[in-house]
Amino acid sequence: MLELIKGASVPNAEQLSEQYQMMNDRICANVSAEKIQSVLENFMDMNQEEALFLFIEVPAPLDEETIISQGAEGVVQTSEGWAYIENPHKDVYYLDNISSDRLKWLLKPFYEILIHDGMSSFGVGNPFYDEVGKYQYNNMIVFSQERLKEYAFLFEDEGISETSHLVTAWDTFTDETPGISELYKDSQGRNVYDVVEELEKSGLYKAEQRDR
Repeated sequence: MLELIKGASVPNAEQLSEQYQMMNDRICANVSAEKIQSVLENFMDMNQEEALFLFIEVPAPLDEETIISQGAEGVVQTSEGWAYIENPHKDVYYLDNISSDRLKWLLKPFYEILIHDGMSSFGVGNPFYDEVGKYQYNNMIVFSQERLKEYAFLFEDEGISETSHLVTAWDTFTDETPGISELYKDSQGRNVYDVVEELEKSGLYKAEQRDR
C-alpha cells in the first residue's frame, strides 16, 4: 500500500503500489512518503564527490496570474488561496554548486514540508544531468543518460520493485473522482513558500517561470 503525502488525496489510492518503471532516459516510481527523504539522500551519497544543485518548483503568486474567478470552488491553489486561473504558472528556484553534506544539512529542517506539500516539486541533480525529484501524488522521477541502471538501486534498496507498467495516481482519476493536491502547513504554520524564503538566505534564487 502506498503511503500518500499529507498534501494529496487520491480517491482510488488502493490501486496504487510502490513500484518503479525503467524508461529510455528516466525511472518513474511511486514512493511512500516515509521513503522519499531516503531516496533523495541516497542519490546525494551516490554523487558525494560532485557539486550538486537543488531545485524547488512552486505555484506562481496569484497577482502574477490571469484570474478567471476566485473562491473556495477554484481548481488551482496558489499562495493566496484557490482560484480559476487561465494558463497557471510555476516559479522555478535553484541553489547551485553545493556539496552533498551541506545540502542534507540545509534540507533537514524542511523535509516534512517539501515532502508532504501537494502543490510543489523539489529535487537534486549533478553536473552530468543526473537528477532525482519528488513530484505530485508521491511520484518520483530519476533522469540519467549513463547511470540509469545504477539509480534503480535507489528504489530496490527501499524494497520497491520494478514493473513493466507503472500505475500512477493520474491513471486512476476520472471526472467524477479527481485527485486533490493542497498546500501543506507544518505544526508551526510554515508552508513551502516559507521554505523558499528561508533557503534564499543560503543562495536559492528564482531562475524562471514556466507553464504548469
